[in-house]
Amino acid sequence: MSINSKSVNNLPSTDSVLGITVASGVTSALIGAIAGSVTAAWTDAPAVVKGQRLPAIASSLRIIASHSTYFGLLGTAFAFGQSATEFGRGRKDAWNGVIGGLAAGSIVGFRAGKPIVALGAGAAFAAMSVLYDLSSASYGSHREAVKKLLHYGGGQE
Repeated sequence: MSINSKSVNNLPSTDSVLGITVASGVTSALIGAIAGSVTAAWTDAPAVVKGQRLPAIASSLRIIASHSTYFGLLGTAFAFGQSATEFGRGRKDAWNGVIGGLAAGSIVGFRAGKPIVALGAGAAFAAMSVLYDLSSASYGSHREAVKKLLHYGGGQE
């Protein structure tokens, strides 16, 4: 199977909520697979018994798949929350990342089975997103960055 221009043109646009969400989910899943590979290499996998490599390979693949799925879900939830909020509100500001962070936190809470974990993780993801937005080089000063991100300052943008 080869990739040609016709099949690439059928992919969702990265200018849409679906395109952003799919691209982020795939990228996050790939990062998760890398993290899972490292974890599988560093953990105690079953020893390879003479002529039976399958249990060790299966154990490593389970670890890789688990990490890939988890990272993929986190990235998908964050990207969907952020991009859906941005497209829905028609504004590109820090609040979009806050909603994305809360969405990603819900995945952590669901996995842990505790709503309080979802709130804490969502708050942490939201805070990191705001800090990232504040550290952006496109803003002049800290005060201007806060005004621009929060759409504060007498209606000036």
